[in-house]
Amino acid sequence: MKYIFGITTDRSVEYKAFVSNISELLSDRSNKVKQAHTPNSVLSYLAIDNHDAIFIDWAILKGEFDTFLKQLRKLNKIIPLIIISSDTEIDREIFISCMSLFRVIPFSKATEIIPKIQNNISQYYKLIKELSPNAKEYVNPNGFNSLVGNSKAMLQVFRQLSRVAQTDFTTLVLGASGSGKELVANTIHDLSLRNKQNMVSLNCAAIPSTLQESELFGYEKGAFTGADNAKEGKFELANNSTLFLDEIGDMPLDLQAKLLRVLEDRTFTRVGGVKEKKIDVRYIAATNRNLQDMLKDKSFRSDLFYRLNVIPIELPSLVDREDDIVLLCLNLFGKMLEKSSLPIKSISWELINALRQMPLRGLLEN
Repeated sequence: MKYIFGITTDRSVEYKAFVSNISELLSDRSNKVKQAHTPNSVLSYLAIDNHDAIFIDWAILKGEFDTFLKQLRKLNKIIPLIIISSDTEIDREIFISCMSLFRVIPFSKATEIIPKIQNNISQYYKLIKELSPNAKEYVNPNGFNSLVGNSKAMLQVFRQLSRVAQTDFTTLVLGASGSGKELVANTIHDLSLRNKQNMVSLNCAAIPSTLQESELFGYEKGAFTGADNAKEGKFELANNSTLFLDEIGDMPLDLQAKLLRVLEDRTFTRVGGVKEKKIDVRYIAATNRNLQDMLKDKSFRSDLFYRLNVIPIELPSLVDREDDIVLLCLNLFGKMLEKSSLPIKSISWELINALRQMPLRGLLEN
């Protein structure tokens, strides 16, 4: 690995010790490290020769970050950028542009965290090497498509997604509420050959069970009171595209049987209709419920489960994604500030650490 280490010209004893310790860590395992003292010198090194990552002290970027980032991404769109910030706060400039960052770490924790980051960088490049040319377009240092994270657990998920997307197999996405199941479905669709048409979605938990059938199958005029005109259902709308059935565990048993028939025969009939319609749809289902338990108490059909569980993808919980929590927090703060005029200049590490210690059961997708 070849790294660029951006540092200030601070000559204090403490800073010299910091530079020496980080340089020693980065150069371990025969890695090569070049030190730079300005944003322009960092960019110059990158322009002259390929490097695998940039570790940089925020002190030399502050006030120049936006310009630096634009020039950096022109030179290299995927190189990991790791910012070493102050111990007290993370500046607004950082989380406004956090989608281009690989990691943000506090000064005093750098020597503790960097060895793990080096391993993640290796896994990140291993993933990129395995991806198809199409999938590589969706990689960024902060994540994959709209999914945020670069922990070992999430890099493994990205590897699965890139492989699954090349097939047309039905996929079952499992994970806690807010863990990104819809983002996973979007990513699979975006990378697939069906991406020329929009993905169609149905949230089974958000629609009353009595309405789910007409939402899925559509209905003919006069099929029931209020059906003044015929309406296409999700199956028809998703023809030649992808249908995402979110919270499939909340689908009532009688409708599960009807869904199974569509999966098997690729045909369906509108509510109140007699004419069978043939469709070509790729299915992705998701749930936060334990389907194995539901199979035991017979609240979910075993035959439908096996039809849906052709390729399972289980999303890791935040307990297994501790490395991603800072990025997720900064991403959320950045989106909040984009939509408001709040005069927030920085976020304290105290707040970030408090969020990391909370018993979070999910994470915001949007």
